[in-house]
Amino acid sequence: RMLILTAIGTNRPGLFNDLLDICTQEVGANLEATRTVPCILPQVPCIPPQEEEVNRTLEAFTDAKIITEWISRDEVHDFKELNMARRVMRVVMHTPDASNLVLNLTSCLGALNIDVTSLTSDVEDLEFSRLQMFMLDAIIVLPAKLSMADLVHSLNKFKQEMNVQKLELKQYDSNSITD
Repeated sequence: RMLILTAIGTNRPGLFNDLLDICTQEVGANLEATRTVPCILPQVPCIPPQEEEVNRTLEAFTDAKIITEWISRDEVHDFKELNMARRVMRVVMHTPDASNLVLNLTSCLGALNIDVTSLTSDVEDLEFSRLQMFMLDAIIVLPAKLSMADLVHSLNKFKQEMNVQKLELKQYDSNSITD
């Protein structure tokens, strides 16, 4: 049997590490895959020794709500196929900082019924300049009926209206979020 584990809670430094420690050290699970996004900690297929003991151990973890789903080894393949079938993309932006970049980008995506599952951003001061560069990396899930042409058109319109220097749409790879 395998366990898909989803932990939902308020993010804090070390939370993911604490949960991984419980899964590997206390439960003795072999982690096969992990994924993290803000406030949704890992979905972890793992091979546990005993279901009841694992459930008791995870219930003691009070920093997040733990949702468990036990599946057979055969179902793991189906689970991975389901995640691969979702149309998941990344939007990466690097441009001089300006007001309302995140608000306008999420409005653009929301108008297309796109689900933003993760969004990280930062501002970096450029050396020898007063210019600040805004960086954004978002993971998005496209609705089934949205064409790539419509998405690209909307993002190009956003890029032009907001005077964005660099905006890329990339295929999402769950194994690596640094390209």
